[in-house]
Amino acid sequence: MAVGGGDNAWAFSRDSHHPPLNDIITTQDIIAGDVFFEITEPFPLEYTYRLRPAKDFGAAFSRRMEGVALVPTIPAEACAKVINGMALRGNVALIDRGECSFLTKTINVELAGANAAIITEFNNESSEFDYYIEMIHDNTNRETHIPAGFLLGRNGVIIRNTLQRLKRAHALVNLPVNLTFTPPSKINHPPWLAPLSPPFSKASWESLRSCRDTVVFDIIKPSTLHDFLLTTAIISLISCFVKSGANFSRIGALLFTDN
Repeated sequence: MAVGGGDNAWAFSRDSHHPPLNDIITTQDIIAGDVFFEITEPFPLEYTYRLRPAKDFGAAFSRRMEGVALVPTIPAEACAKVINGMALRGNVALIDRGECSFLTKTINVELAGANAAIITEFNNESSEFDYYIEMIHDNTNRETHIPAGFLLGRNGVIIRNTLQRLKRAHALVNLPVNLTFTPPSKINHPPWLAPLSPPFSKASWESLRSCRDTVVFDIIKPSTLHDFLLTTAIISLISCFVKSGANFSRIGALLFTDN
């Protein structure tokens, strides 16, 4: 467990990636005390993510928030007054674990008008980067009235980096989501959480990295991005992967890692 580190309604987007969800939140949605949320935009992040709710502070994730913005805070650690409070109002804050207590971070974004706080580990060299942290009260005479949850560091970094790459200020999320009628095998987990495995040889790995670096960073990165350019980039990327003999069930992890 750790103290810290070193009500509005919204329209729900329904498409093939996001089948209609039952709006009733039940105890079956909670696995070992955890809750889930989904990102509905942007497309590269459209997966279901797991959160570890704060252990002994804040409210429960009992009120459904649909189509709200997930906004990285400025400053990232939210240890002081956040300067992008207008963007946080009525939305969900994405916060770096960094310094100060989890409670302090949550209080600061609550004061800015956020409806929930998601705290994650942006430092990929941290020994706890791939672990869920149990966030506890810092034993001060303070309290917060919004829910707070811890997001796996790998997910947090990829969400932040993807938003930066796409020059987006936020993602759109539904929180929490009801998985009552969804078998565990059907949960749309992010592909980068699964380690790469054979048939990737070192040569094919290097070839795939080359595809990613050439197409994703040389074509998608420019600020002049528009629909035609994005379509061209996707077609080029798929073509490159096919020529590399890639296993398509494994390429998601490659696209979003820096290794």
